[in-house]
Amino acid sequence: MTYHRMKDALIQMIKGVLKEPTAVLVVVLFGDRPPTLSKKDVTFTPFYSILDHSQP
Repeated sequence: MTYHRMKDALIQMIKGVLKEPTAVLVVVLFGDRPPTLSKKDVTFTPFYSILDHSQP
C-alpha cells in the first residue's frame, strides 16, 4: 500500500504541480540534480513534543 501511495503522489507532482519547491524535489528524486542545502536558518517545532529521539 505504501508503494502505491508514493507512486500516486509522484504522479500527481509530475502531472501539474511542478512549481517551486515541488519542481526541485522531483528532479532531485529522479537523480537529475544533486540535493542542495539551504543557507537559511529554519526554526523547527515538533508537532508531538512528547516523542523521544527514536520516534521522529
